Amino acid sequence: MSFSAPADLSAEKQLARAVPPERFDAAWAAYQAARVAGLCHEGAWEAALGAAAPEPRNRPLSPHP
Repeated sequence: MSFSAPADLSAEKQLARAVPPERFDAAWAAYQAARVAGLCHEGAWEAALGAAAPEPRNRPLSPHP
């Protein structure tokens, strides 16, 4: 589902500037899903940034080899 409200169109442009291009699709999908779920702009923005965050690297949980 895509939004056409002016606030969401502005959010799309802001998000395009805030996240790396290769992560934009995931971030925008998360933003839209959050808005459909009823989150406010700020909550949806946080969801989008979380989706755009780099994947955590696998590292040992213990400092011992």
